[in-house]
Amino acid sequence: MLLGAAASVKINAFLAAGALFALGAARLYFSNGSNGLGRFAWFSACAAAAPAAWIAKTWILTGNPAYPFFYESLGGGEWAPELHQRWAAFHRATGMGREWTDYALLPLRAVFCGQAGNYERFDGRLAGLWAVLVPLALAAGWRRGWIVRSFVVGGLGFCAWAAGSQQIRFLIPLLPFACMPAAAALAKMQAYLRKTRGAGGFAFFSSTIRHEMAGRAEPFYTC
Repeated sequence: MLLGAAASVKINAFLAAGALFALGAARLYFSNGSNGLGRFAWFSACAAAAPAAWIAKTWILTGNPAYPFFYESLGGGEWAPELHQRWAAFHRATGMGREWTDYALLPLRAVFCGQAGNYERFDGRLAGLWAVLVPLALAAGWRRGWIVRSFVVGGLGFCAWAAGSQQIRFLIPLLPFACMPAAAALAKMQAYLRKTRGAGGFAFFSSTIRHEMAGRAEPFYTC
């Protein structure tokens, strides 16, 4: 139900909801033996229930349940081929390129090269903290199943974001899937440093993070 509720709030929530649904459905299907298919069906039905009213309304009013997406095949009222082409061209023009090298550099560029108000620079930026927290979380938690699953969901959503309109605000639904592993990594790091009497180093690291966040209404992203 949470998946469907997230997707029904705003279209860009489909990035996170879709990635989480794919991972959850795969786990249900492959890890529950003969009961996997039944649990998968219930999971799918609950996820689809929340946005069903919105999809039905859109379908009735426009003739396209995903309006304005998939206009070429599904059409849509009050929309036109020329308008759709201009709309699609605008979204393809966001970001810093669509070559393979651009996709490879995209995570770093989203952190270090973003600029609010400039669509060629993602119309926003991720805080520099992510360049530290994400590798730290991966290094500290790669053996913990829930952390790996969180990053799989985030990674799938990031790939969908990269293939679409590369605006930082569309990444917001994915940030919790990096925040949770990062918090776990910081807690593990604190426990380790306490055992090795390295609390001073952790205090310095924590104060640096607090300084980065101080006085900022949106410490993890800017749009």
